[in-house]
Amino acid sequence: MLARGLRCATGELAVGRLVAAWWGSARARQGRMAVLAALPVLCAVLPIWSSRFLPLLDEPNHLSTVYIWHGLTQDASPVQEFYGLAIAPVSYLSYYGLAWLLALGVGVELGHKLALTLSVLALPAVAYGWCRCTGRTRWLALLTLPLAYSYSWAHGYHPFNLALVSGLWALLAQLCLVQKPSLQRWGLALLAAVVCYFGHPLPLALLYGGSLIIWALYIRNARGLVQVVSSLLPSMGLLAWQSTQTQVGAGAWARVLGPEFPVVEPAVWWSRLMDFPAHAVNPWAGTTDSQVIVMVLGALVAMGVDAVDRGEQAPNRPPDPALRKHLCLWLSAGGLLLYLGLSEHFHAPVYMWIARGRLAPVVAFFLIVWTPLAPGARPRLMPLGIMLLLPLLCWLGVSTALRYRAFGQELAGMERVLEACPAGEEVLTLELGRPEREGEPLHGDYDLPVFRELPSWVQVVHGGGFTPEGWERPIPFPYVRKRTLAAPAFRHHRRSYRRYLAVQGYGCVLTHQQPDGLKLPGWVRCAEQGGFQLWRRGCPETLGH
Repeated sequence: MLARGLRCATGELAVGRLVAAWWGSARARQGRMAVLAALPVLCAVLPIWSSRFLPLLDEPNHLSTVYIWHGLTQDASPVQEFYGLAIAPVSYLSYYGLAWLLALGVGVELGHKLALTLSVLALPAVAYGWCRCTGRTRWLALLTLPLAYSYSWAHGYHPFNLALVSGLWALLAQLCLVQKPSLQRWGLALLAAVVCYFGHPLPLALLYGGSLIIWALYIRNARGLVQVVSSLLPSMGLLAWQSTQTQVGAGAWARVLGPEFPVVEPAVWWSRLMDFPAHAVNPWAGTTDSQVIVMVLGALVAMGVDAVDRGEQAPNRPPDPALRKHLCLWLSAGGLLLYLGLSEHFHAPVYMWIARGRLAPVVAFFLIVWTPLAPGARPRLMPLGIMLLLPLLCWLGVSTALRYRAFGQELAGMERVLEACPAGEEVLTLELGRPEREGEPLHGDYDLPVFRELPSWVQVVHGGGFTPEGWERPIPFPYVRKRTLAAPAFRHHRRSYRRYLAVQGYGCVLTHQQPDGLKLPGWVRCAEQGGFQLWRRGCPETLGH
């Protein structure tokens, strides 16, 4: 009845007939499809390239890590005074390694942006593979584009975001292996799982859990089970080694998951369902952009109902269609249960912010690629749905790029005033604006303290050797600290900055959002622009640099 009503509202009306006529023959559709597909893909990467500075919480930290690693492999880099190279086969290495390799050819910042671009484009690419493998229309892959800009993106969790895509690729490799076993597919599945291991532990855990669902639906003999399990053994061995090194041994996983796991309160589940859109799509760290995923999923439901009603759903190619044809639905349901039942954060000895919220893009991804639209299906709602959804995807990319560009113009003041600091001088960065949220200064357009890691930006822009930002981990990043300079913690700039002004080793002080009439004893303002001030000892006051 719903599909009949929708057809009456579109297919039998003039607008529906006009859209269907424009859609045209199969050959005409192919050309138009290529053009239409290119537009949202181009818009999806615009935010990355719209500004040198991106308003993402941990963005400067991860860029700084690439900068330090790159500097440690170059001659006479200032970072060599403060850091030493220490590469270990652990999580995060895939993103840092990719960005570092690209930096060897094009520089640190450009290599970092290329790595971000590959991470974003890899998501619709793996969705295309899932659609092809499960008999869905390839158009669905485009609708996964917004999921690259999840709440984890707003937090700047770049290693995790790349690892999440790697996990989806590894899970697809498992599906291809059980559908048609071969030595080549076994090798690809093994390699994909190892790449996922070097990304992040959470996507690796999702790979293992999703593989169990695939095995339950497809494997019918011991030989097939041995083949697929053996493809995961190397990554399991590496994970066991890393768990030992990080002191996550027997009984410690209960401490990592926290005392509130599993969460079973209905009121909490309902609250988590309500904030699902904000975790699935949120490049602005706000609320408006989060509604995009609601509109996408709503349109897919309407098109799916129309397709099923017309008998144009995805073909039941594998045997046992009652279970296998809904594989992506079972994967989405499994992710949803974890999203509802996991702890909000993971705890020591391995801490992870918004642990359960990182699963929202996975749930939405498998819901999208599960939509029962076959490659040759032509339900009456599909042309109209595509014509409505593609502009929505383009709008999200363009509007995000404009907001990022405005943020970049704001931080351009930092870039300009740092020109007054001589090369080779270390910079003490002080964030002195009005404290909010436990002392973290917030930006007016974002719900996250996007200036919190400002010292790492200063290090990269100025070419400095030291940044106090970053955090200790049981296994370090690709470097170890050899020497440090005293600097205030990011939540204590306002209260304790004066005692750091006399620290030997700093040649310049950069202040941001400073109160009117700020005085730094022994320091003189040399440049000021856009809320940033640069101070030096014995420098003549030359404001407006």
